[in-house]
Amino acid sequence: HNCGGNIANTGIMSRKAFLKDLSRNLNIPLLRRVAALAIRVAKLQLPDGNWPELVPFLTKLMSNQNDKLRLVGMLMFRGMGENLGQIVVESMNSFAKVVESGLKDKSWRIRGEAFRAMERVVNYLDTKERVATFSKLIPIALQSMKDLLSKKLYDECRPALEMLHGISDSPVPVLEPLLEELVMFMLQISVQADELSIADSALYNLWWNIGQIGWFDQN
Repeated sequence: HNCGGNIANTGIMSRKAFLKDLSRNLNIPLLRRVAALAIRVAKLQLPDGNWPELVPFLTKLMSNQNDKLRLVGMLMFRGMGENLGQIVVESMNSFAKVVESGLKDKSWRIRGEAFRAMERVVNYLDTKERVATFSKLIPIALQSMKDLLSKKLYDECRPALEMLHGISDSPVPVLEPLLEELVMFMLQISVQADELSIADSALYNLWWNIGQIGWFDQN
């Protein structure tokens, strides 16, 4: 399929042809490249409302039985969060639904991209309602992370820790209700993880969260 040619042409029929090609192509390296190219075109199309079928298509893709197609859908949502965060948060409920699906996916690779998608979009949350919707994803992300750790899938756990670091550094207060739970969880990881870099990363997050709670000041 000539995916590059389809997406390079920004006409309506070409965009529809691209989405059709994307749903039939199962080559992972090609899917990654096409997903990246799609995001570059989406940066020009979505702000003006010229690609209305993209988000519904990606949302539907996340329910596909094929792991590779769900992966490319999650990759594109991650890319949209990174490059089109202001547009993504306008469809916050759809974004949250997709990310929740990704966090619970049987594929650890898809879960990793869901963690990254969360990190990319957090700084664009500009209303209490959007912050509240995003905050509901945090317990789900923590449970997904616990699943990974229980299976000692430390490499797959890295995106989750990176996501927590990114959210912790954000001025958006999405972690405040869960700070004490996070402290205990990070302490558990830092003590039990066999992988030193994972334990160190958890320890870094632990000290940051302790500072936010103000335990040093209290004691």
